[in-house]
Amino acid sequence: MKPADLARLARDFASQIQDLLNRTITKGIPITAVLYPDGKQGWIGFQINKQTPHAAKPIPVTISQAAPKCFLVILHRLELDPEKAHLATTSSRIELHLSDDLQNPIARYDYNREPVFTKKGLPYPAAHIHLHGVDSPVNRLANNMGVSRQLSDFHWPTGGKRFRPTLGDLIEFMIVEELAIPHNQWQETIEEHRQRWFELQLSAAVRRNPEIARTALDSGR
Repeated sequence: MKPADLARLARDFASQIQDLLNRTITKGIPITAVLYPDGKQGWIGFQINKQTPHAAKPIPVTISQAAPKCFLVILHRLELDPEKAHLATTSSRIELHLSDDLQNPIARYDYNREPVFTKKGLPYPAAHIHLHGVDSPVNRLANNMGVSRQLSDFHWPTGGKRFRPTLGDLIEFMIVEELAIPHNQWQETIEEHRQRWFELQLSAAVRRNPEIARTALDSGR
């Protein structure tokens, strides 16, 4: 079987992110997909290029000419799955910042397909969130345990790699909590993209667990 076209799949994914952003909390933001020269790995982000594909620029969160009150950084590293048939995310990060100099981070959603290990050799959760703040009781808990770690250092798990939180979830949070002004019809847009993501992940889960899928289908007859 001929391998899937990584460049086309990456462009399609970039287009979906662009559509989600510009129909909810941004206006006219282009999301770019670039491939490494060997064509085996791709990147998606705002104002990235082949020379510095990992250096995504901050995205202003505003739907008008008004000055943005916060910024997003979005970066996905992509490749084909082991069967060379479908797009797979190697790693991703979605960040919320107060300023475009990125010196005032608020939260960051991370995902690493391959494990990243602690100094003691334990794997961090594949999908996790980092929260930033001046102080938190968890800092004192860490200190009581003899651990030198701040709030932003902790990897709070977010449910595993398959059905992990998405950009749409963060956007919905920002709108519901009145941290961003949305376009009309933003709810329909988020649900549309959420359904697409669910179907994509469900298909992948079925491919990786065909016996479980057969058992579930048989039990429903």
